[in-house]
Formats: sequence, C-alpha cells, structure tokens
Amino acid sequence: MFIINQQNSTNTISNNLIGSLTTDKSINVSSASASSLVKQDLYDIFTMNQGTTIISGNTICNLFDNYSGSNSGTKARGICTSYGSNTVENNVVRNISTNSAQVGSGLNATLVGISSSASVTGTTQSVNGNTVYNLSSLNTGVKTDVYGIYFYGPSNGTQTISKNFVHTLSAATSNTTSNIHGINISYGLANCSNNIIPNCSLENSDSDI
Repeated sequence: MFIINQQNSTNTISNNLIGSLTTDKSINVSSASASSLVKQDLYDIFTMNQGTTIISGNTICNLFDNYSGSNSGTKARGICTSYGSNTVENNVVRNISTNSAQVGSGLNATLVGISSSASVTGTTQSVNGNTVYNLSSLNTGVKTDVYGIYFYGPSNGTQTISKNFVHTLSAATSNTTSNIHGINISYGLANCSNNIIPNCSLENSDSDI
C-alpha cells in the first residue's frame, strides 16, 4: 500500500489485513536475487504524503523477503512514513523475516517494524500503542540491524513514541557489529514513554542489543 505526493491532503489507512493471520510467509518475495545490481524491497504500508496521514488499526503479518544480495538500498519494512505529519497507532506488525545481506544501519537498517523518518520542521509525528514482534533477520554472516521502531523526526514540536509493545526481535548472524534495538531514536525531539521492550536476541553475544 503506497501513498505519494498528496500535498496538503489527509489520508487514512485503517483496519486493513496485509498477509495471513495464520499462514507462514503468506506474502513471499521469493527471488533471492543474490547477484542482482537492483535492490529488492519489502514494504507493506509506505507513505510519502506531504499532508497528513493516519495509519491505525492495521495488521501486517507473516511476510518473507528471500533477497540475499547486498544492495545497500534494500529494505524490509512493515510500516514506513517519510514525509508530512503522521499518526501511527494501534497497529500490529508481526512475523516478518528477511535473508538480506545488506549491512546498513539507521534509516538503511536491514529490517524495521515501524519506520518514522519524516523530519520536516512543523510536522507532527506520533507512534503510539503499536505492537511489533517476531522480526527476524536470517542471514548468518553479515552485519545486521533489526529495529522494532525507528524514529528520525523533527528537532522541534511535540513528537510522541508511547505505549508501544516491542518484543522477540532476532538476528541469526555471527557478526559482532550487528545491532538489535527495540526502539531506535536516531534524530529529533520526541517524548518516549511507557513502552515495553522485552526478549530480543542475537546469535553472537558480543553484538549490541
């Protein structure tokens, strides 16, 4: 689901089911594309709306990206907002996995449940009441970053990240520079409160959780 360049409009994405509640890998990007020079992305809800977007009550589950190449632009995302003002609330993002061998971090992390990267001054960003779990990077050799929630927002105003439940994030890699973050606030001013983040695991105990 993709919304782009709807200036000064309000869009609502609500109460959708993307994927199957019960069938593993119900949405399967099956091509490994290991030697391809072209990136392969998995986005489920992605908005570049320059107005206001409300994303609420959606369930995104049981998705798999088999891409095993190393193109640095490749990403797997449950929900991604990148422009305008955004409210992301009361969504469930679960059971997403990838074989990707790309080694990015921050905005370019391998796998992110909810990515909020709209940072224009004067916009408002809210990521509240979401449940994100069972995010898995399956590549065993390269640096891997897995985030439940990633935030790169405005440096002023009132932005909120609250009452989210993030758990069971994992990476199979043995690379010691890998990272698993329940919530990664990379930039911006945000009130981060009352979030719960238990149970994250990396195969290598020297990596960062």
